[in-house]
Amino acid sequence: MSHTRRELIQGAAVGGGAAGLFGGLGFNPLVTAAMAKEAGKATRPLKAAFSNAGLQATWCAQGKQAAEYWGSLFNVEVTWFDGQLDAVKQRSAIDNMASQKWDFVAIRLSASARSPRRSTR
Repeated sequence: MSHTRRELIQGAAVGGGAAGLFGGLGFNPLVTAAMAKEAGKATRPLKAAFSNAGLQATWCAQGKQAAEYWGSLFNVEVTWFDGQLDAVKQRSAIDNMASQKWDFVAIRLSASARSPRRSTR
């Protein structure tokens, strides 16, 4: 069964978010290179936008590095919108992101940006 790069990227996102998934698994570089060769690179690069809480956090910075690494393997141009650990700044960055055209978008909201659920009792 053959898959396009877009299907592989979308499948990774469904599996738990591309940045978190790729950053946390610690793939062997030889395995990832073989995966990239198998999937192949398209002639037109895909454009991907990512945002997380803030690159000052180690986990978020590692997710960015992982996304950029995988992007280089699959010919995906990765653009990062840094949340700067501030919900208002992240919202502004996401508004900027929404004004552009992307093939793929992954957003991880900062904890302060999430609205709490209200009890109906």
